[in-house]
Amino acid sequence: MNIEISQKARNDLQSIYDYLHESFGARIAEEKLQEIKKDINLLGEMPFFGKAVAGTGLRMLVSGMAIIIYDVMDKVLEILHIIDGRSDYAKTLFLQ
Repeated sequence: MNIEISQKARNDLQSIYDYLHESFGARIAEEKLQEIKKDINLLGEMPFFGKAVAGTGLRMLVSGMAIIIYDVMDKVLEILHIIDGRSDYAKTLFLQ
């Protein structure tokens, strides 16, 4: 399945990386980013692995401290958001 990552999700990844880099250093930031990327690739192989997000038609997968929000459309898996799981992610999803 083809994977497309929205600009918003790319920005989310950069924010997560920046926070981790500033707080814990480059090595930890890079490790966590690689974990998220690995989980995105897993979704490309098994797009229905994540749970449905009630009332949205979207799906989500917890990846360490991050939550990957995505949509499955025909042969494309679109990554919409990558949210810090400690944040008010419901607000991000429902108040766009």
